[in-house]
Amino acid sequence: MTGAAALETENRRLRDEVATLREALRQAEEAVCPPLCLPAAWGMTSHEQRFLLALYAAKGEVVTRFRMSVATHGVMSDRDGGRSVQNRHLCNIRRKLRVLGVPVTVHVVKQGEAHSDRAAGWCLDRDSLRVIGEAATVRPVEGGT
Repeated sequence: MTGAAALETENRRLRDEVATLREALRQAEEAVCPPLCLPAAWGMTSHEQRFLLALYAAKGEVVTRFRMSVATHGVMSDRDGGRSVQNRHLCNIRRKLRVLGVPVTVHVVKQGEAHSDRAAGWCLDRDSLRVIGEAATVRPVEGGT
């Protein structure tokens, strides 16, 4: 095999590997934040929707700050969705749902005694999961008809 042919073979292999990794990343991000939409009447920004849908996808389990950052900003984002940004999303979500009378409660899970003022993450109760499940619709596929 010539040098050019070997380079072309390696280039093809690397392109295939990149495509495989991109698909794995897409699937992982979709598992963290499902391809659903919340009602437009709830007035959520895209980040707020992803925050609430990440909680919904966890099915009552705790969503850590790191996992929430991935859900709201993506794995490859240069934004970290840090503590103050996440707290702002949660404050906005609670306010919007309260004004509309939507019975969804986001529970804060504390880190422990030493850091009792800090949230380790969040979760939804069974009733809130039901409300979101009944309200959510499947997100249209991008570029689809």
